[in-house]
Amino acid sequence: MKHPIISSLGLALLAGASLVTPALATMSLDYSGYFDNGSLLNGIRLVDGTPFSLTATFDETLRLDPHTYDSTFKASTLSFLIDGNTYTASSPGNQFVYLENRSGGPFYTVELDNRNKGFQSRFNEVTSAFDASNPTATSFSSFLKTYSSSPFHIDLVEAVNGLVINGIKGTPTASLSMSAVPEVTSSFTMLGLLSSGLLLRRRTKTLR
Repeated sequence: MKHPIISSLGLALLAGASLVTPALATMSLDYSGYFDNGSLLNGIRLVDGTPFSLTATFDETLRLDPHTYDSTFKASTLSFLIDGNTYTASSPGNQFVYLENRSGGPFYTVELDNRNKGFQSRFNEVTSAFDASNPTATSFSSFLKTYSSSPFHIDLVEAVNGLVINGIKGTPTASLSMSAVPEVTSSFTMLGLLSSGLLLRRRTKTLR
């Protein structure tokens, strides 16, 4: 004969393992470029023209300083790929992604900064209609120019002296993509809740 509590707990584990709350929408900025002479990684000067790529994720629904043609978003995560090694920002919330679509230009802007220093690249075309006030997935093309404000220092988990960007050169690439990050409820949380309920039920029966 199966014990009702054991059976219920088993069902709870199965239910908890598959319980997933609605996914959180997250946008990613992928950018590739080349460091200008004078940029430093962990205090060591990088070779002029060292290639790099970065990925910055952010919640596209949380606009800071919203305007008609531009939006600023606080980064949720930020990582760099440099010389085959991945470096992760230790305080990604100190970095911001700035997007702009200036119809009077016309041009499109992609920027990474800390509200003081940073860099931005401007492009003349996108693969799909793009509105910075409500960003959607797209790729930027027809590069125009990159502007830098240095030194742009980013603290890294893997490098005690961080990354210091003193300029970006060459022709960069940039794109925005959407991803969904599910929030999974722990089976142990469900088990704890169910166990409490079952114990209360047994206590109630005893009192009767």
